[in-house]
Amino acid sequence: MLPPENLTGEEDYFVAGQHQALIDHLASIGGFRVISRNSVVRYGDTEKTIPEIADELGVRGIVASTLSRQGDTVRIQVQLIEAAPEEDLVWSGSYDETISGLNAMYGDAAGSIAAGAEVELSPAEATRLGGKRYVDPYTYEAYLKGMHHLNSEDPADIAMGLAYLHDATDRSPTDAAAWAGLALGYATVGHSPMPTGDVWDRARAAAERAVRLDSTLAEAWSALADVRFYADWDWAGAEEAFRRANELNPSISMNRFHYAWLLLVLDRYDEAVVQHELARELDPFTPFQSALLGWCYLYGGDTERAKEEARRTLELNPDEMSGLLVLGAAQQIEGRHDEAIATHERMGELYPFLQWLTGATYARAGRAEDARRIAAEIEAREVTAWDAFGLAVLYGALGDVDATYRWLTREPNDAWRAGVAIDPIAGVPKDVLADPRFDEFLERLDLPYEPRGVPVPR
Repeated sequence: MLPPENLTGEEDYFVAGQHQALIDHLASIGGFRVISRNSVVRYGDTEKTIPEIADELGVRGIVASTLSRQGDTVRIQVQLIEAAPEEDLVWSGSYDETISGLNAMYGDAAGSIAAGAEVELSPAEATRLGGKRYVDPYTYEAYLKGMHHLNSEDPADIAMGLAYLHDATDRSPTDAAAWAGLALGYATVGHSPMPTGDVWDRARAAAERAVRLDSTLAEAWSALADVRFYADWDWAGAEEAFRRANELNPSISMNRFHYAWLLLVLDRYDEAVVQHELARELDPFTPFQSALLGWCYLYGGDTERAKEEARRTLELNPDEMSGLLVLGAAQQIEGRHDEAIATHERMGELYPFLQWLTGATYARAGRAEDARRIAAEIEAREVTAWDAFGLAVLYGALGDVDATYRWLTREPNDAWRAGVAIDPIAGVPKDVLADPRFDEFLERLDLPYEPRGVPVPR
């Protein structure tokens, strides 16, 4: 669905929210594959034709719309356009609704688009789209502002987004969408290099409340899956939640992305690749989707495909963090240490919170003194959960067993350490794996298989 033509005079957050709302309703229909908003916003002011856009996105049809507003009433005019074999208007419609009833309006619009496309709804889909969930206008505005700010990488913006979402849940404590947004916001912080504190506890409480309030809300299950996976190491519970979110909305790219990482940790590589490739298809122009698919390929030992994905990412953005990370890791695994160092030095300059990986790359190339210098710089500051994971990797690369386990077993648990046993970028050396403390670590993980460890060339 293309970004709506904005005739409202409203700020970006409002228009973005309406765009996302219709995408979410369309994506809940199993007969559709709906491209992520992150990848279609690039067409908001394009001169490309509908067939050209459809070809780039890999879709057969395009939904275009016009959005306007008068007072408390929003109008959306929608067209479903077939792109091939030639451009053809399949269906069009117009809808008017007050702010409080927008959820019902978008459900009606999505159902009509499905009928125009001759896509039959399942009984469950028809029930969900026909739901009349009304919202308080003030709560809705706070929710839209909160979700808009969460899309930023700026910690100040993310904090502002969380504040808006708290405002929404305080105003309407029975609004499941607001609680799900709050949970996803805290999970965003949990995945970041920022100090995390009790964010996973907050994410868990918000996600569980959202699911209790509305068990048909895919975003609530997706947030709960993240908590169960990254914070609780509840593998079965996480998979249940990921699958439930996929059933309710098959087109949430980030849900498939995180599900792929769970499958990797569970050593189900082929299934992980399927989910990760689906995530990239749903969000083809978000650079990290390609790069981290490359990381996924590294788990299977396929450095050529990993480099291909990293380079695809760097074509979209030459400074993209994940592209540099994966390209350097692939170079290192192939024993091309000078190239790996150059790639990861550039990455570390652009993204200082990833200097630990530069240090690990030094260590595996035999530059132990440079690696220890970086470790000392990290330990001299406030060590976040992200830093702790990085220090475990760095000291593992140095073969410093005691230091590796000091950081690997650090409390509280953090999001990334569960993958150390099989992660080729972590590259746990054999002498570290042979230590009895590794068995204790694995016992705590309680994985349903015997991890093998994946040492990389040193």
